[in-house]
Amino acid sequence: MSWYYTREAGPEGQVLTDEGTPAGTVLTKLLEKGPLPVEIGLDVIAFLADILTIAEEDKATHGDINPGDVYVDVNGSVSLSGYGLKRTRGRAPEGRPQFLVSDVYGLGIVLHSILSREPMGAIPRDRDGHDDAIVDRLLAIDWSGLQGIAGRDPVVHFLCSMLAFDPGERPAALDVANILSEVARQ
Repeated sequence: MSWYYTREAGPEGQVLTDEGTPAGTVLTKLLEKGPLPVEIGLDVIAFLADILTIAEEDKATHGDINPGDVYVDVNGSVSLSGYGLKRTRGRAPEGRPQFLVSDVYGLGIVLHSILSREPMGAIPRDRDGHDDAIVDRLLAIDWSGLQGIAGRDPVVHFLCSMLAFDPGERPAALDVANILSEVARQ
């Protein structure tokens, strides 16, 4: 049995869960027209991080978050499908999804998809190769949407930390939700 979580639109939106396919359009379809504006992308990731925070309370781990699991409805609610599926492999460098921060890594993958015209592609599994590839891919993103935000470079560094090789270096989902929603409001 698989289920999904939905973060309702708005600053005080609740996180709900249900079975089946979420309402809305899958993110991969929305991205066919190109990257989303930075502030919308940050909101989507902040909503997904809210979902991870509630999922953690429920002791639920997704294991391999990708854009094909994310749905956005016309009201701005964001859903994450694919919970309850058995996964033996994920995109995070640790391979087998074993930590909640493996899901934070997945949020970084989704954020890259939202903001970049280029696919993330295969990332090396060794630390140096991984870090070089992540930095190259993040530097290729057009960050001009963040120019009006104070402390833009620390924000980009924070986003890079979501894709850190070492799970212990990744931020908690609650930190991702709080920081990115604050940046998106700016």
